[in-house]
Amino acid sequence: MRLVLDKNQEKIIEFGPNSDLEIVLAGVGAKVEVQGVWKGKNNEQLLGNLKVVHAAPETVSKVNIRGVLKAKAQAFFDGLIRIEKGAVNSDGFLRADFLLFDQAKARPLPYLEILENQVKAGHAATVTRVDEDQIFYLMSRGISRQEGEKIIVDGFLSESF
Repeated sequence: MRLVLDKNQEKIIEFGPNSDLEIVLAGVGAKVEVQGVWKGKNNEQLLGNLKVVHAAPETVSKVNIRGVLKAKAQAFFDGLIRIEKGAVNSDGFLRADFLLFDQAKARPLPYLEILENQVKAGHAATVTRVDEDQIFYLMSRGISRQEGEKIIVDGFLSESF
């Protein structure tokens, strides 16, 4: 799917797993915020491909993907921010973070393609397992393991939204 934003147009987009999306910021001052919460369990395989193209000056993109995977679930996320020549004063940031339980796996791959000098751009990705010390601490305070995991997941998912 392809979405084009024109001059000063702003949009917030939900980006779920098993999606393929290209967003083109074609007009001066166009802005997009992409948010995604991915949840996988059992043997599920979650895939996502996102491309944000800054094709005009003074465009802004913020991408934030969060995933929680349990059992043998797997997630593969490819994200690209491309800033074209001439898209001066553009600002793009892409972040993808995954929290893993059991034998789950995640592979986030954020990319930047910067063809203009006068821009601000960045990316980040983390994959981490639930810390058993955190679970133990919560259980020592009378919280069940299941409720402790829920508290950790809720905190992880709300951390940046």
